[in-house]
Amino acid sequence: MRALTFLSSLTTALSAVATVQALTPSPVPTFETLFVGSFIVEDVKTINQGTFGTRVHGAITGGNLTDTSGKVVAQILPTADTGILSNSGIFFPEVVLPLVWTADNKYAHLNIQGVGELFVTDMTYVYVSASMLNATMRAHTNLMTLRRHLETDSEQYSSLNSRFLLANITFPGGAQSTGNPIVTIYGLL
Repeated sequence: MRALTFLSSLTTALSAVATVQALTPSPVPTFETLFVGSFIVEDVKTINQGTFGTRVHGAITGGNLTDTSGKVVAQILPTADTGILSNSGIFFPEVVLPLVWTADNKYAHLNIQGVGELFVTDMTYVYVSASMLNATMRAHTNLMTLRRHLETDSEQYSSLNSRFLLANITFPGGAQSTGNPIVTIYGLL
């Protein structure tokens, strides 16, 4: 009798699941280009080989950020970035990039984490403090996506503090390139 009661309950539960409304995906988000710039990376080194991969560390000695018209809007200050190059070849950058806005000499803190290929390209999400950096070690696709966050007390750019940002860092020519990495920052519309 208990088995019959269990089967009856199970049948009722499964039929309720079958009547659940069909799921439809959200529309693909739309982004606009906010800034583009380049920075100078020097003295890239690796630090210890771990079970997951190798810690990569590089000095950033400066750079500029421009708006879409090409006008310089910020100076990238010297800093250092880091990330993990996994044993599978995927790069996970973790970068904090300090900026000074040219409009009012106010500072900005960019914080980036993402995934990509070292010395190729990364895509990242910018979160609560915006940062742009790092890339991947192969010379083909040249794309790294990063998550990013920006914090600033600049009146002109304070709206970015609560905006969802993405960044793309590309290393033209890959690891052998003498050119500087290019960073593009996008804002969600």
